[in-house]
Amino acid sequence: MKHSWFAIVAVTGIVLGILSIPTTVAPVAANAESADVQDDAFTLHGGAARVTDTTASDDSVARVANTGLGWNIQYRRADFSALVTDQPYEVSFRVKVEHAVASPSGDAFSVGAYDGTAGQHLLPNRTISAASTADDTWAEYSIGIYVPTASANTISFYVASGDNASQISTVSVDSLSFTPYKPYVIEDDDFVLYNGVQRQHEPTAADGSVARLENGSTPSWDVQADVDGDAIDADTAYTVTAAIRMERTDYLGSSGEMFTMGVYDATAGVHLIPPHTFESPRDDENAKYNFVWTVALPSSVELDPTHVNRVFFAKVDNAAEYPAVLVDQVTLSRAATSDALPQQVSAYPYQISAGSSAGINDGTTISFSVPGTQTTTVRILDGSNNVVRTLLTDAAVTEAGSAYWDGEDGAGAPVGAGTYTARVSYGSTTRDVSFRSVQGVTLATAPDLHPEEEFPLGVWYEGAIIPKNVTDATAYTDTTFADIAASGANDVIISNFDVTRPAVTSAILDQAAEHGLTVVVNPRWWDVIYSDPMNSDEFAMQARVQAIVDQLKPKSAFGGYLLYDEPPHANDKLRETIGKLKKLVETADPDHAVMVDLSGVHSADKYFSELGLQAMTSDPYGALWGKPAGDYTDLGYPGIDYEVLLDFLHLQTKKDISSSAPFWTILQAFEQPGWYRDPSDAEIRSMTYEAIGHGAKGFHYFMYQATNAWNGMIDPDGNHTARYDIIEQMFAELSELRPVIQSMTRVANIATASGGGGGDGAYASADVTTHVDHETGDLYLVVVNHDVEDAADVTITIDADAVGAPISSVSDAASGTAVTAVRSGSQLVIADLPFAPGEGRIVKLSTSAPDLVGEDADFTVTGTATTEAADTSAGDGSTALEPVATGVTARNVRWNWDAQDLEPGASYDVYADVKVRFAHDITYDANDYPTIFRPSSPALTLGIYDGTAGAAVTSPVSVTGSALENQLWRTVKVGTFIPSPTADEYVYVASTGNAADYATIHVDRFTFVKTPTP
Repeated sequence: MKHSWFAIVAVTGIVLGILSIPTTVAPVAANAESADVQDDAFTLHGGAARVTDTTASDDSVARVANTGLGWNIQYRRADFSALVTDQPYEVSFRVKVEHAVASPSGDAFSVGAYDGTAGQHLLPNRTISAASTADDTWAEYSIGIYVPTASANTISFYVASGDNASQISTVSVDSLSFTPYKPYVIEDDDFVLYNGVQRQHEPTAADGSVARLENGSTPSWDVQADVDGDAIDADTAYTVTAAIRMERTDYLGSSGEMFTMGVYDATAGVHLIPPHTFESPRDDENAKYNFVWTVALPSSVELDPTHVNRVFFAKVDNAAEYPAVLVDQVTLSRAATSDALPQQVSAYPYQISAGSSAGINDGTTISFSVPGTQTTTVRILDGSNNVVRTLLTDAAVTEAGSAYWDGEDGAGAPVGAGTYTARVSYGSTTRDVSFRSVQGVTLATAPDLHPEEEFPLGVWYEGAIIPKNVTDATAYTDTTFADIAASGANDVIISNFDVTRPAVTSAILDQAAEHGLTVVVNPRWWDVIYSDPMNSDEFAMQARVQAIVDQLKPKSAFGGYLLYDEPPHANDKLRETIGKLKKLVETADPDHAVMVDLSGVHSADKYFSELGLQAMTSDPYGALWGKPAGDYTDLGYPGIDYEVLLDFLHLQTKKDISSSAPFWTILQAFEQPGWYRDPSDAEIRSMTYEAIGHGAKGFHYFMYQATNAWNGMIDPDGNHTARYDIIEQMFAELSELRPVIQSMTRVANIATASGGGGGDGAYASADVTTHVDHETGDLYLVVVNHDVEDAADVTITIDADAVGAPISSVSDAASGTAVTAVRSGSQLVIADLPFAPGEGRIVKLSTSAPDLVGEDADFTVTGTATTEAADTSAGDGSTALEPVATGVTARNVRWNWDAQDLEPGASYDVYADVKVRFAHDITYDANDYPTIFRPSSPALTLGIYDGTAGAAVTSPVSVTGSALENQLWRTVKVGTFIPSPTADEYVYVASTGNAADYATIHVDRFTFVKTPTP
């Protein structure tokens, strides 16, 4: 066995001496559920020796005379990756002692775990009294609960003599064991029930049953869970939790006292935790969940195993609000400690894959604290204590600092695999933390999926309500999925999906397939997302992801992964973790889309592009509590209303012009008192059509079941609510409009409306947006009546010069009925179109083909302009683009047409399809409030130029930012003229050189349309 050697400092007066550190230990198998380390792996000091003992498990022990206080028997290790990452293990030594007297007193020995790298205890020193031992008898002595991480700090698990040889003469150690720790659970089957309390079936309970305690005026302890003394340890603190579900009379309004819970020592006749009455919403805002969830008593407790201890539940006098509490199980848990405990210097992640550039743990952040202000140096050392890289040199640090190491040495080369140490030095103080560099996981390239071809019509579904056993889960999902399919839905997003029961997972997805539904799953993988050890060990993370993917991927009804619902935008660490998770999921399953539900401006801004999500999924709810009907303004951001937010969400899908990622919205169809008011049918309709207008291509309604403070399409008893009917109607309309909606590409608006205002003055007129069908050239206007209480007549005025082609007819897209439109100069007017309250309509403008088209492949470009850049929003899938450079205004994008393609002597109107990427999408003030960036300065100049004569043919046209919408195409009329059959004429688009406001300009095509005869 190989060893390395180093000196250990004195701790609390105990000299540890010179210790050997095994770098490899054979007894621990990879990913071991448990491990036993025999005495031959121990390091021995202070006279300790390995001797033969046939009563030991391997016929030998480490034995030491009980003199002195040294940590004379140790197991030291810096690599625990062979154990299961983030699995709590109970760590215990198998020890026997030799009594020097019949009834020894004082201390026998002590056990503990010490982090030699960090210089602090990992598990506290535990002293074993001589009186608690039996002479020459083996017993297990627990050090505590340890959670192995990917840390490379050197940990010493030790047995120390008690310096009490007159009472205990020798201490022998056989082995050290790592045993998976499972909390002590008392199921309802073992409860003691009084006064008629009965057990009953509860599908969401872990074992399918609960004890039902009816509330009432007498606060009797009618449900008691007796604690088995053999299942607990003395002098050990336990947290006490209970899995419960509340019955409530009003699933939205029930409040007040729910039940009482406490811990009682019946032998001593004292409360260990006094009766605690849980109230809603004071103690638990989740009281209205219609599934079992966990509550915790407010303090931990130590119990005497020789006493009769009981966890009790008592009724409260509030049956009018909460008729009963359903108790599933009681759990007593010991605290667990990992080597990720707070330290004066720490590293995250603890394990890196230097040089992989995969975006998963490529480097680590060294965080440290110092007293006051210190001149600080941070170096990276290799296993031989050589300096690999200096991250900080004599930097002034006050109280706390950090430095990032990218896994490269001073020459910029990735370091090799091995153990590395970050050394933080200030004054005469040195602090270390160690971590490993490994060969990382192999990732697949991002899959080329096309979710834009889908048209999801679905509901948000609470997965925690699904029963925990196959029979009940099959029956529940058969009923609910049949009901959802009958509404016209084709898709279900299941949140809080329990992936710990593969048979139940299979049954759920089989039922979805039976009813023709696709299921997007939001798994409960909190153990991946919120675990630093798991996030530091990409192999463990990959294995966990693969286990989940293996359940879901083969199922025909499975449609994709929702990694997270509404991640907080300010948590950079969480965003990095979700990014890792996305890459691992895409590697394990390249056939299904990966999404994150992004709520609001901040998270959409920070997540979508950075993570490269395959679809924008968001829930921009418009009907806020206290707002008038139809008022969807001020959604937590001043100046950002429902429509502006929809635009911003849609914009995220357009920033990468080569991406075809669709925007799928989750629509409000629920009430949450104090936050969101119950939208009327007309509001649900108007919010749906506004989502269509502002770029959505998929539609889900939140939510299907009633739970917590949310109502749904069905009530807690499974009966339809009024929302079911309106959502059923919306699915029918959306299904009929599917070909139209999927053919539409959002472009800059060319129409205005009068009439149709609403929201108690919040909106002056109806909402109008413009779209194009690139296949046919037809335009669509989505018009929504903002008045959700009364019918309205809406007049629509269209800028005909912004169409770019002759309009041959106007019709209703849904019915095909002709719509009267009157030309007035350069305007086309649709007068007094009737709308029901909140109604949305799609108006089709059929166009004739232009006489001549110049695509970007035909353009001449100069400077930094290029052609044929992939752009999924362009008519032919590609565009010319030019990065805006300060002061550069040259005509770098132009088209020289062939005069032979035009009628000699005829007059033509010339149009350009252009768009601009603004320099910013959004700006934030000092309080982190966002403002949509809307420049008004000149952005583009367009014109027709005669290269032969060196003169403009028409007056240049200036287009300002206020006439454009970020990343949306706009057709601009360049001019009217009679082309020369011989001159070198061209049409051009030029930047104004204003890089402060604009990033790139794009040109899709130029068109010629013969000028209409007056």
